[in-house]
Amino acid sequence: MLQIFRFVADTFQRTLSFLFFRTQDFKLYKSLISSDKSPTMKHIIILGGSYAGVGTAHRLFKQAGKNQSFRITMVTPNTHFYWNIASPRGIIPGEFDDEKLFQPIEAGFKQYAPTRFAFILGSAESLDVDSNTVSISSPDGSNQTLVYDFLIIATGSRTHDRVPFKGLESTEATKDALHDFQVQVTKAKKIVVAGGGVTGVEVAGELGFSYGKEKDIILVSLG
Repeated sequence: MLQIFRFVADTFQRTLSFLFFRTQDFKLYKSLISSDKSPTMKHIIILGGSYAGVGTAHRLFKQAGKNQSFRITMVTPNTHFYWNIASPRGIIPGEFDDEKLFQPIEAGFKQYAPTRFAFILGSAESLDVDSNTVSISSPDGSNQTLVYDFLIIATGSRTHDRVPFKGLESTEATKDALHDFQVQVTKAKKIVVAGGGVTGVEVAGELGFSYGKEKDIILVSLG
């Protein structure tokens, strides 16, 4: 029996829940992206390369237009953006190729000059809000410290037992987890989905549509 449990159900909430602004910070952002009168170029660091991180970067560039008195550095341990909204169907073998679920992040920002956008493959290890610095570790073991004017934390949330409804510590790790999960789905005779939220219901529905006549699909919910 394959058990799927304890994952976040609300797709939209999980997209936005890790993007935090105080009211005064948001006003500063509006000023930043709407004026070209700043004497120095501001540095925005975005930690995370999923929906909130990637979406915020594009939105800032789009709203600023030509008056871009800032540059953005995105830091993420993932080389590719994982379209995990499609994961309820993606866990079913043969539904999606990896190329449809995973898109290279850096290539999506190629329209912006290197002086405006930088991509760093790595993870934030520590943060010093007094000095406006964040320490980054790279997969090759090297470390660097970045200075920011604005910091956006969009690192997302995690699931239990490495189920691939969220990105893991790297793109390759996420792909491996997804492929392993597909194998488990194929072999399972009975699949229990615990949680009657949006994700749980969608997962049960996709599994039922594909395997309703071959496997027992059970949805467990408190409500």
